[in-house]
Amino acid sequence: MLQSVKSWRFSFSLLLPILELTLWLVLVPTQAILFYTRLRYMAHGAAYISLQMGEFGLELPSRRLFPFVFESVAMRESEIISSINLPGAFVDALVTLPLGGPYHWHPLVWTWE
Repeated sequence: MLQSVKSWRFSFSLLLPILELTLWLVLVPTQAILFYTRLRYMAHGAAYISLQMGEFGLELPSRRLFPFVFESVAMRESEIISSINLPGAFVDALVTLPLGGPYHWHPLVWTWE
Protein backbone atom coordinates (compact mmCIF):
# COMPACT_ATOMS: atom_id res chain seq x y z
CA MET A 1 0.00 0.00 0.00
CA LEU A 2 1.41 3.35 -1.05
CA GLN A 3 1.15 6.33 1.19
CA SER A 4 0.53 9.69 -0.32
CA VAL A 5 3.19 12.32 0.08
CA LYS A 6 1.93 15.55 1.55
CA SER A 7 3.43 18.62 0.01
CA TRP A 8 3.74 21.86 1.89
CA ARG A 9 2.29 24.73 -0.03
CA PHE A 10 2.28 28.27 1.25
CA SER A 11 -0.07 30.89 0.01
CA PHE A 12 1.49 33.73 -1.97
CA SER A 13 -0.66 36.15 0.01
CA LEU A 14 1.03 34.88 3.19
CA LEU A 15 4.57 34.84 1.82
CA LEU A 16 4.50 38.36 0.37
CA PRO A 17 4.05 40.20 3.71
CA ILE A 18 6.66 37.93 5.29
CA LEU A 19 9.07 38.78 2.47
CA GLU A 20 8.35 42.51 2.87
CA LEU A 21 8.89 42.35 6.62
CA THR A 22 12.14 40.42 6.20
CA LEU A 23 13.40 42.89 3.63
CA TRP A 24 12.46 45.80 5.89
CA LEU A 25 14.25 44.18 8.84
CA VAL A 26 17.39 43.71 6.76
CA LEU A 27 17.45 47.13 5.10
CA VAL A 28 16.07 49.66 7.56
CA PRO A 29 17.47 48.82 11.02
CA THR A 30 20.97 47.98 9.79
CA GLN A 31 21.31 51.16 7.77
CA ALA A 32 19.68 53.20 10.54
CA ILE A 33 22.17 51.93 13.11
CA LEU A 34 25.11 52.68 10.81
CA PHE A 35 23.79 56.17 10.02
CA TYR A 36 23.09 56.82 13.72
CA THR A 37 26.62 55.85 14.76
CA ARG A 38 28.09 58.11 12.06
CA LEU A 39 25.99 61.07 13.19
CA ARG A 40 26.83 60.43 16.86
CA TYR A 41 30.50 60.38 15.93
CA MET A 42 30.07 63.67 14.04
CA ALA A 43 28.29 65.28 16.99
CA HIS A 44 31.23 64.88 19.43
CA GLY A 45 28.82 65.40 22.33
CA ALA A 46 27.37 68.66 20.96
CA ALA A 47 23.74 69.56 21.68
CA TYR A 48 22.97 70.20 17.98
CA ILE A 49 24.20 68.77 14.69
CA SER A 50 24.23 70.97 11.60
CA LEU A 51 23.89 69.20 8.24
CA GLN A 52 24.31 71.04 4.93
CA MET A 53 22.88 69.51 1.73
CA GLY A 54 23.55 71.88 -1.15
CA GLU A 55 21.77 75.14 -0.47
CA PHE A 56 19.59 73.57 2.22
CA GLY A 57 20.64 73.04 5.81
CA LEU A 58 19.30 71.23 8.84
CA GLU A 59 20.01 71.79 12.49
CA LEU A 60 19.10 68.73 14.49
CA PRO A 61 19.13 68.28 18.27
CA SER A 62 21.31 65.36 19.35
CA ARG A 63 18.52 63.86 21.41
CA ARG A 64 16.37 63.56 18.23
CA LEU A 65 18.97 61.72 16.15
CA PHE A 66 17.45 58.25 16.33
CA PRO A 67 13.91 59.23 15.14
CA PHE A 68 15.43 61.34 12.36
CA VAL A 69 17.70 58.51 11.23
CA PHE A 70 14.91 55.91 11.23
CA GLU A 71 12.55 58.18 9.28
CA SER A 72 15.13 59.15 6.66
CA VAL A 73 16.31 55.58 6.08
CA ALA A 74 12.74 54.24 5.95
CA MET A 75 11.75 56.89 3.40
CA ARG A 76 14.76 56.08 1.25
CA GLU A 77 14.13 52.32 1.31
CA SER A 78 10.33 52.50 0.95
CA GLU A 79 10.53 52.38 -2.86
CA ILE A 80 12.44 49.10 -2.79
CA ILE A 81 10.07 47.55 -0.28
CA SER A 82 6.91 48.68 -2.08
CA SER A 83 8.25 47.47 -5.45
CA ILE A 84 7.68 43.94 -4.18
CA ASN A 85 3.94 44.61 -4.64
CA LEU A 86 4.27 45.51 -8.34
CA PRO A 87 3.61 41.98 -9.67
CA GLY A 88 0.40 41.89 -7.67
CA ALA A 89 -0.66 45.27 -9.04
CA PHE A 90 -0.14 44.08 -12.62
CA VAL A 91 -2.07 40.85 -12.01
CA ASP A 92 -4.84 42.84 -10.33
CA ALA A 93 -5.13 45.12 -13.35
CA LEU A 94 -5.25 42.17 -15.77
CA VAL A 95 -7.93 40.40 -13.73
CA THR A 96 -10.17 43.38 -13.02
CA LEU A 97 -10.27 44.74 -16.58
CA PRO A 98 -12.14 41.78 -18.09
CA LEU A 99 -14.28 41.24 -14.99
CA GLY A 100 -15.19 44.91 -14.61
CA GLY A 101 -17.41 44.97 -17.67
CA PRO A 102 -17.11 47.05 -20.84
CA TYR A 103 -18.73 50.10 -19.29
CA HIS A 104 -15.53 50.64 -17.28
CA TRP A 105 -13.23 50.52 -20.31
CA HIS A 106 -13.76 54.03 -21.69
CA PRO A 107 -11.61 56.95 -20.56
CA LEU A 108 -13.05 59.49 -18.20
CA VAL A 109 -13.78 62.83 -19.82
CA TRP A 110 -13.41 65.91 -17.64
CA THR A 111 -15.99 68.61 -18.24
CA TRP A 112 -16.33 72.09 -16.79
CA GLU A 113 -19.70 72.91 -15.31
